[in-house]
Amino acid sequence: EQAKELGRDIRGLKRCLYISVNLNEEADALEEGDQFMRAYYSTPYDVISKQLLCVFGPAQNVIDAIKRYKDAGADYFIVRFASPNQMEQLEKFTETVVPNLD
Repeated sequence: EQAKELGRDIRGLKRCLYISVNLNEEADALEEGDQFMRAYYSTPYDVISKQLLCVFGPAQNVIDAIKRYKDAGADYFIVRFASPNQMEQLEKFTETVVPNLD
């Protein structure tokens, strides 16, 4: 309603989603992601994952999650790697996830 009052068309607004990712085998990803969340938010993964989108595990889990949200209308994704090994995660992401996101 406020956009309409201001004469703005919300159909042109882009939607962005912030996603925390840890690309490792399931158990390793959950352990490393939990440690990251505890250090960053002082909150364990099982709590923070109910408030924020977190996908920790194999690349296919991340691909599936991004595709679901893209299909639901997300235009852009901000990816944060929940890991102390940011460059390693970025490399995994660009090699295993990005090529599967058309």
